[in-house]
Amino acid sequence: KTLELLPEGWHLDPNRLSFLRRLWLNYPDRLKDEAAFWDRFFSAPPSSGLPARLYASLLWGCTAVFPALAQRAVDALSILYCADDKDKQIAECYTNGLFILSCDQSSEDTAVTVNQLKDLYDAHSDNTEVAGLYAKGLFNLAYKQSPEERISTAEQLETLYKDHPAQQEIAVAYAQGLLTLLLNEQQKDTSAIVDRQKDLYDAHSDKAEIAVAYAFALVKLSYSQSPEDTAVTVDRLKDLYDDHSEDTEVAGLYAKGLGNLACDQSPEDRADTVERLRELHGAHSENTEVVVEYAKGLVNLSYDQPLEDCATTVERLKDLYDAHSENAEVAVRYAKGLFNLS
Repeated sequence: KTLELLPEGWHLDPNRLSFLRRLWLNYPDRLKDEAAFWDRFFSAPPSSGLPARLYASLLWGCTAVFPALAQRAVDALSILYCADDKDKQIAECYTNGLFILSCDQSSEDTAVTVNQLKDLYDAHSDNTEVAGLYAKGLFNLAYKQSPEERISTAEQLETLYKDHPAQQEIAVAYAQGLLTLLLNEQQKDTSAIVDRQKDLYDAHSDKAEIAVAYAFALVKLSYSQSPEDTAVTVDRLKDLYDDHSEDTEVAGLYAKGLGNLACDQSPEDRADTVERLRELHGAHSENTEVVVEYAKGLVNLSYDQPLEDCATTVERLKDLYDAHSENAEVAVRYAKGLFNLS
């Protein structure tokens, strides 16, 4: 009986199209396997004006609500767009559909979809929504690519950002695209990526996603630095944390930086770093990364301490374990502290 929902001329009736949108938002499981219904739905001929825009909006929604039908919906959007490529709303619906499609595709299929997004952007470069979705599609592609391929995609994101420096959605995609370069263990020029992240952060310091990307890059840099350079990097992380002290991801990354710093310090300097971890834990006592890094710092501190000071440190580890006994990493660090004490 679902075919009765699509009578003759249904695609030209704005009320019918609005009803269908509400219907499948409320009852997606009821419709998802109705093959005859979808065959008729996707066979509606392209139209113009308000019905065409409502139908395009339905097709975009279909890519999100019914993932198994996403490719058919995007193909139908392509037909609509080709029939009227000057219609802004249809172009935006088509772009949204392509972006959603790119989220779950293979690397090869995502590359094809992103090329379609690029064609849309080239035709509508002044449309901020199209530009932003193209940027997000490029990030989806970069995340799935080989290390060598990511370089080219990051360059495309950089070019797009330079064309739209004030658009934060593009800035976020560019920042996250740069991070994919750091997924390559052979990446040698981490400092150059950190500098680009800093420029993005300076221009968009209020955007949490960019702050997190910058913090992640700083932590990555700290792994390969000397103790002196790591201290400078951790001070940059502290400045970032001071600006975003409520952001749990930034707090966790600051903790990781402090943990890296504590590994190679003198006992005196290490004690200062562990005190900073203690203060950070006081502000974020439920943040798993902060808790673990504090535990690691306490264990590192205990290695070179005299017996009395070591006992105090292990007591702090015990308090941490009592508060987070379900955390296996904290339990392991408490055990190591007890071993150092013994």
